[in-house]
Amino acid sequence: MPELDRFLENVDDDLISAESASRRAIFERYREFSALAKRLDANEIAGMEMHPQVVEALWERRSQLARELVDTPAPAIADVVFKMTIVSSLVEDGEVRLGLTPQCMAECERALAVETGSEECFKALEPALWGSWQQIRQKLAAAAAEGFEFSEAWWEEFREGVHAAVCQEARTPVGLRAKGEIFREIWLFVEEAEEWSALQTSYMRDFGALAAPRLHSEDSRRSRRKVG
Repeated sequence: MPELDRFLENVDDDLISAESASRRAIFERYREFSALAKRLDANEIAGMEMHPQVVEALWERRSQLARELVDTPAPAIADVVFKMTIVSSLVEDGEVRLGLTPQCMAECERALAVETGSEECFKALEPALWGSWQQIRQKLAAAAAEGFEFSEAWWEEFREGVHAAVCQEARTPVGLRAKGEIFREIWLFVEEAEEWSALQTSYMRDFGALAAPRLHSEDSRRSRRKVG
């Protein structure tokens, strides 16, 4: 995690502590996680003779911290952005399989103030993503009706629909919610697949892009209040 390691070196501990207890909890867990990861990586590279039970305990603690980072509450938009930056890296590095938990999606939606919209609204705002969303839902419904007996052609069309959704950037909170719905359905449908792994990474990428201007606006308002 080179980018996060640079962030860890440059972050202002006092600012983290002053702004949010949740962000502080996330930061402290990531600090410990990063230190453990470096220690274990150094042990593997240098062939250090650590006791097997010590190594096993360190790996268990590393896995526990990764799960705790995903599960730590993030009430404010700055907390969610901070958390999802870390979670995205954990997913990409294979530290956790499921980073986009129901809690994380709820936090992302709350941070973006996502409102329940109609399919017509979604179709008008993001027609390409809407089309992929519809295609995937229809394929899953057809599979359920057939007792989940899949042909090679079915799988090929299904993968094409998910790949299209992954490649299409969600440009509105409504589109992001649709991606989350697709991910939830696929997660329930199959336990392990490249499709949902790529989709959760895509969701977190789009969340970061949508949250950035809102976070900037919030920071600007805070700065104006301090000056005033």
